[in-house]
This record gives sequence, C-alpha cells and structure tokens, in this order.
Amino acid sequence: MAPAPTLHPLHDPLRRFILADLANAPLRPLDPDTPLFESLLDSTSVLALVTHLEQQFQIEIRDHEVVPANFSTLRRLCQFLDRKAQSSSATANV
Repeated sequence: MAPAPTLHPLHDPLRRFILADLANAPLRPLDPDTPLFESLLDSTSVLALVTHLEQQFQIEIRDHEVVPANFSTLRRLCQFLDRKAQSSSATANV
C-alpha cells in the first residue's frame, strides 16, 4: 500500500477557512486539487479570501495575481503563498 501523499502545511488551515467562512457548498469535499471556483467560491468570497490571506500572512496580493494559476485549487494557492513568502523574505534581506 502506497503512503498517503504529504499535504502542504497550509492545506488544512486554508481548507477549514474556505469551508467554514467562504464556501457556497460547505459540505462538499475539498482536497488539494478540487476546483475552488466551480461550486465553492464566487467573486465576493474570493475578495474575502484575498483579504484573509493578506492579513494572515502579512503579504500584499495584487490584482494581477488573483488568477486561476494561483487560486484555482488549494494546491495552487499553497504554492502561490510559498512564492509570496520567498519573494517577501528575499526583499527583506536586501
């Protein structure tokens, strides 16, 4: 039996926040590759998610960054936050 894939450390906190505070269908399963926009999030909840992420992680998310490549699934969202953290730490070290 293959071991379960390791989830990103931000997966569970983001999943809980999306399902508890934002989702149109909170009882729907939400795994790392579940599409967020097909039935879970609408435009208003995306704005709330961006605000939450900016406050929680002390980052600035620009309008051009709110695209499917960054927000379509939990996996992509976690990867986006990793890139933001790396760019913030690189900027702070300059």
